[in-house]
Amino acid sequence: MSETSKAPEKWKSEQLRAERKARLARMKSKEGGKKQIKTSNPTAKLAVVIVLIVALLITGLWAVIRSGLPQRTLAAATIGSVDVKPVDINYYYFQQLGTYGIDPNTAEGQATLDAASGIEGFKTNADYLKDLAIQALQQDVLLADQAAQNQIALTAENSALIDPYLQNLQSAATQEGKTLDNYLIATFGPGMNAEALRQIIERLLLADQYARTKTDSFTFTDAELQAGYEKAPEQYDTIDYRVFTLKADIKTGATDAEKTKALEEARKTADEMLSRITDGASFRALCIEYAADDELVAYKTKDPSLQEHKLRSAVTITTQKDWLFDPQRKPGDKTVLESSTAYYILLFQDRRRPEYERVNVRHILIAAARDTATAEQLKTAEEKAESILAEYLAGDKTEESFADLAKANTADSNAEQGGLYEGVFRGQMVKEFEDWCFDPARQTGDTGIVQTDFDFHVMYYVSHSGVDWVLNVTATLKAEAYQTWLEQEKKNYPYTTNGFGYRFVG
Repeated sequence: MSETSKAPEKWKSEQLRAERKARLARMKSKEGGKKQIKTSNPTAKLAVVIVLIVALLITGLWAVIRSGLPQRTLAAATIGSVDVKPVDINYYYFQQLGTYGIDPNTAEGQATLDAASGIEGFKTNADYLKDLAIQALQQDVLLADQAAQNQIALTAENSALIDPYLQNLQSAATQEGKTLDNYLIATFGPGMNAEALRQIIERLLLADQYARTKTDSFTFTDAELQAGYEKAPEQYDTIDYRVFTLKADIKTGATDAEKTKALEEARKTADEMLSRITDGASFRALCIEYAADDELVAYKTKDPSLQEHKLRSAVTITTQKDWLFDPQRKPGDKTVLESSTAYYILLFQDRRRPEYERVNVRHILIAAARDTATAEQLKTAEEKAESILAEYLAGDKTEESFADLAKANTADSNAEQGGLYEGVFRGQMVKEFEDWCFDPARQTGDTGIVQTDFDFHVMYYVSHSGVDWVLNVTATLKAEAYQTWLEQEKKNYPYTTNGFGYRFVG
């Protein structure tokens, strides 16, 4: 939403095809036409018959391979007690190829796949990637089987995702001038068709569904939560700080000496600014004084230097992250940090364990950006927001009725969810949105209109959703518990490959 703070060889079938063509070419006369083969040598006649039979068998085999039948019927591997087909493994193998940016239909891609992997137990990169594919499939087979054992079926909501997904693939195939099957083969590997893909996606969705169910089943005591926090407090604490970027004036085409001089001058300026900082107010004032011309308005009208409620994961520059989350850091500490083209001036203000309650809210977004919309457009948007709120207040004033209005009116991407945002945390949304959400007096059923730089929002307060640090520690402990369970469960679902069927993978 606009309110968020801003891994070898040619395919065996192709090789067979080339060999068949070569054999057929050798059977032609010098003139190029097919000649009747005459000989009085019985042995030679028998050899000719054998050659013809082999040619016919190869032709038939090629047709079968092209049909995708082996990929959809043979057992390529066994996972636990479940036989999986080449087409199943191909789905995950082609996903791996996509992850590594390898196109098996190009010479470069084939060379990459044919190259030695350098990994013990795997001769080529293709061998290694196929094994990764089986491991991914192993996990989904395991989870889907566990779901079945626990009498958990695919939900109607998840089932409803499949047809639109296949329709999107059909549209993509049409745009590329391909049949759906040809498109699926190119995307997900030999043997793939709509029916096989549907079965794979059903299993994948069920596996994901059961994984969430299993993860949510783990619970923890207060002592376990406290121990989880104390294990890595820097992962859960939030900080407030200020930062200003002072860029060196490096001209286009500057020599190394000129770059060095520009950086030295910028460092002097940064040190000068640092020496004048006494607190947050002086930092903000100095930002206005030292801001470049194209940044001046922003620093005068807003306060972009202030960063509040930031988790360590939200600080993207490593040097800043390390300095800010140093255990010895204390309020009022300040420093200058260097980058390749600029200097960062930082002031540390506070670090805390976030004890506040996250919130669940619904909203209806009416787009109207302050910087680009005309006065008339802003007025129209505001009037629409007021009209929607009035319609809500004139009705039964339930959360369900607000959700219905959101589905019909919001410009946000969560319309289908009735404008719902769950577990909103500080620093996630822009200031005006958060100020309304985290008002200490806020109660279930409260409504209002909030204007930000980007939009108008008709707001509905749903509820608190839990203390921030507790939710974060719980999520970490659940993920760890789930992973421990999964690794243990994989021992009950070992996988072995079938030499013949496995040849049809890739």
